[in-house]
Amino acid sequence: MGAYNIVNQSNLIAGQPEDVSVVLANLQAIQAILNGGIDNSNVSAAAAIAASKLSGYPTDATKFLRGDGAWTTIAAGSAYGGSVASAGTINLVNNSMSLLTGTTSVVWVTGPAGASPTTGAINTLVASGQATGILVILTHGSGNLRLRDGLNLGIYAGESVTFMYDGSNWIEIGRNLKKTITYTEAVTPVQCATSATTAAAATTAITGAAVTYDGSTPVVIEYFTGGLGNQQANNAQYANLWDGSTDIGRMVAPNSTILNYGGIQAKLERRLTPTNASHTYAVKIWSPSAASAAAYVYAGAAGTDTMIPMFIKVSRDL
Repeated sequence: MGAYNIVNQSNLIAGQPEDVSVVLANLQAIQAILNGGIDNSNVSAAAAIAASKLSGYPTDATKFLRGDGAWTTIAAGSAYGGSVASAGTINLVNNSMSLLTGTTSVVWVTGPAGASPTTGAINTLVASGQATGILVILTHGSGNLRLRDGLNLGIYAGESVTFMYDGSNWIEIGRNLKKTITYTEAVTPVQCATSATTAAAATTAITGAAVTYDGSTPVVIEYFTGGLGNQQANNAQYANLWDGSTDIGRMVAPNSTILNYGGIQAKLERRLTPTNASHTYAVKIWSPSAASAAAYVYAGAAGTDTMIPMFIKVSRDL
């Protein structure tokens, strides 16, 4: 409706008899505005109308007006739940972020003091304080945790997983994980020992850090060198991947023609799922020739006309 404008203003002359129909028309116009026709244009920005004049005003600081016109309480936000020591069963504050310390696998999650969690509660567990390369496992299915891929998940310090309670189980709704689990580089070239004529006697090119894995998550082990080669014609060279003291496979076997007095840049990968234990991966080189000492891998500190480092890296393949 909006603004009220005087009806037939020219007929309303001071000192002259009024036409009652004109007066009636104006009164009806005013009536239409007052009886449901008032809109935003009728209210001054300086009117400072009190919120308490709104219908259903609750006089309650914990409530707000929703878009559907209902007054309701504000949903509980996420709170800091403090540190929680890992155990088979842990107790969490509903709708909280908690620091999960220790390395004991978690199977069950309950509410405060062991009470049932609140349906719809959202909780985040952040691994905290674990040593480098050590994880804590969140167990899928045995208790009331339901992980995204239906598999146990190990998290390292600083990583987190968020769950929502559906009335029976904690359902994973998000995770914040590092892609790279461990990375080690070397800047010194490595030459085969004269005795490195078999895989068992291979010379170590590089060794990664010892890391504990969850037994469920696949990883990609990557090795890079700017030069894998041989300084003697017709002399083959191999690079094998080792897990601790176990040779777990040859990663490359370039033929002697490729390596004649030269070398090749190599980026080698293997995908596998480590067992739930500590693993230390390494790459070792060897040559079946009696002239094995001619075999090498190059590496350097980078810089002007300087070879870049070689490295071994383990990454989650999610």
